Amino acid sequence: MQTKIKKSLNQLLRTSIVLATYGFLFYELYVNHKFNNLNMNLFYDSNSIYIFLFVLFLMPINWGLESIKWQFLIRKVENIKLPTALKAVFTGSAISFFTPNRIGDFFGRVFILKKGDRLEGIFATIIGNLGQLFVTLILGSIALLFFLPTLNQNYIGFSNIYLILIGIFVLISDVLLVLLFLNIGILHTFISRFTFLDRWKFIKHLQILQNFDTHELLRILGLSTARFLIYSLQFYLVFLSFGISLPFFSGMLIVFVLFFTLTAVPTIAIAELGVRGLISLFILKTLGPVDFPFQDMETSIVAASSVLWLINLTIPAIVGTFFVYELKFFRKND
Repeated sequence: MQTKIKKSLNQLLRTSIVLATYGFLFYELYVNHKFNNLNMNLFYDSNSIYIFLFVLFLMPINWGLESIKWQFLIRKVENIKLPTALKAVFTGSAISFFTPNRIGDFFGRVFILKKGDRLEGIFATIIGNLGQLFVTLILGSIALLFFLPTLNQNYIGFSNIYLILIGIFVLISDVLLVLLFLNIGILHTFISRFTFLDRWKFIKHLQILQNFDTHELLRILGLSTARFLIYSLQFYLVFLSFGISLPFFSGMLIVFVLFFTLTAVPTIAIAELGVRGLISLFILKTLGPVDFPFQDMETSIVAASSVLWLINLTIPAIVGTFFVYELKFFRKND
């Protein structure tokens, strides 16, 4: 009887996830009308077709890197094959699609594990997400320093000494982030000193943080950096396909700042479509070339952000719904 209940609950949760994912997608595309007034003239010229095809080509590389990273992380809990890791990443995307700040990604992946401890799997996943977050903050803040003189001249008006101090503060903060990540095991050591926390059973699972050495954590940062560069390049190329021509170096740095800003804004993925467009428009107006025709390109900027949202978030979430029925929320040994 208990087995039948578990099977029924598994089926109910799987179906609920699929319905929620498609429900949020339907709301965003058809009910909320965010795409209705956008200039979706994607193929600005003949080269735009090839640019957009290359953006699509980069999508599986992006998610392939994330799958390799998660497979590497989760081996501390359970050895899985790369196709299984890929399925887990996609199902995590499906669940995170309708949860605040994509928190569902932590839980969506671990339910594909057959025997491994799920709490440890969640903490291992968090390590990977922290690595991606820190890379975004570090590269985004360094990119922001590049634009600091222009921002200071147009908006802030600080003296040179303050600019130097800001630069030093940012660089020291970035170094501290790297050191914090490479010594993430200290978190378990620190928390274990508070004996009153022992009543919370999940605390003991934090010990997995100490199972990663410096070399392994550097590898996680390397994979996170490679993935960040891939989807930043995608963003820049989508801009080009909409006729938003920016110099490669400064254009990529603007994209770095875009992702840095998006990271700081609490959203759910479904609401991020509108947020991305507004932030992209604001950042380009603030950091873009003075002679850039913003009045003529506003709808194209928002549309470009929306297209990338479709490519990198919506498509993986839809693919993930096909693997949701392989998840086991209640296992026999649970």
